[in-house]
Amino acid sequence: MERPRMVFMHIPKCAGGSLTDWLLKQYRKYEVFNCGHDGTIHDFISMPQNKRDEINLLCGHVYYGIHNQFSSPDEVQYITMLRNPVERTISQYWFMENKGKDFPFYKAIRSMPAEDFIRAGMNPFLHNPMTHMLSCSHRDNKSVKVDMLEAARDTLFKIGMENIGFVDRFDSFLVNLCEMYGFTDQGYERRNVSKKGNTSDEMREAARDVSQLDIALYSYIEISRTPSTWGEIYHDKIFRKTRQNENNRRSYRREQGDG
Repeated sequence: MERPRMVFMHIPKCAGGSLTDWLLKQYRKYEVFNCGHDGTIHDFISMPQNKRDEINLLCGHVYYGIHNQFSSPDEVQYITMLRNPVERTISQYWFMENKGKDFPFYKAIRSMPAEDFIRAGMNPFLHNPMTHMLSCSHRDNKSVKVDMLEAARDTLFKIGMENIGFVDRFDSFLVNLCEMYGFTDQGYERRNVSKKGNTSDEMREAARDVSQLDIALYSYIEISRTPSTWGEIYHDKIFRKTRQNENNRRSYRREQGDG
């Protein structure tokens, strides 16, 4: 089966690293543009049209609408992953907290209580990134927030429910993609898992306060989340395959002397 032209909209801390690695195995290297690895999204947009049209997998922290950079935008399939917004925000905080001194907010994140840093909005990925990215909006103006939420909802239905995964059903989503697009059910390794400290009630309250749009969006879309929609019946199959691949990798590392 011919691989589709696909955009993976990687919302931060939604298992995007793991899904990106899995998708890279499905495409040839020359037809992939992985934002952050192969260049920025601006580099992609700056490419000549014929070069952009050679790309069949575009992945990264991209906003909805990037498909218009292809000559045949109607042929582009989006996929994305969603996560409980409070858990996503907390994971984003711990991800940044574990960064080294080169991280732009290194001093701030160590000089402020966690809940204050979360509320401060220094990093846009802490405040409603699911809504912002799906609505194709970089704005954070209160007067447009309702419009952003409606736009994000509309985008989800344009993408198609079958192309939306949930972090807590990651394996099922992979099987769903295999069924729809002829991908192979190769295993994966969990990537960029945040090392978490003690998450206080104050942190959770702050995460809830700054994620109101994403909470509304997630609650809205969860209504349509049924086992059959997400390929739940295939879960055991992909789970066994994943664990088998992980065990094979561990055995290989031991044989190579890498522990």
